[in-house]
Amino acid sequence: MIGSIADLCYHPDGSILILDRVAMLVRRIHDGDVTFISRAGEGPGEMISPQSICCMPGGKILVADEGKREVMEFNTAGDYLGSYFTTDRYVPHRHVPG
Repeated sequence: MIGSIADLCYHPDGSILILDRVAMLVRRIHDGDVTFISRAGEGPGEMISPQSICCMPGGKILVADEGKREVMEFNTAGDYLGSYFTTDRYVPHRHVPG
């Protein structure tokens, strides 16, 4: 069950990624299988207040989290790769350049 769809994107591999703001995770739907990326929390790769998601042409997945004031990067398998921190209170929503 999906709590609240905050954003979604179409991945280059054909999967659909759905950012659920209530569950604080990303659902990846590919060939009928559903897997999950991230979870709620304050640690590396975890979400506090996710706002948007972006599927990059090379396959990486970016999630903007306003609560943590960062953009987190994941690979297609859902592994956390690192974060880009913002210098102000604004985290970019949508359209992250590729």
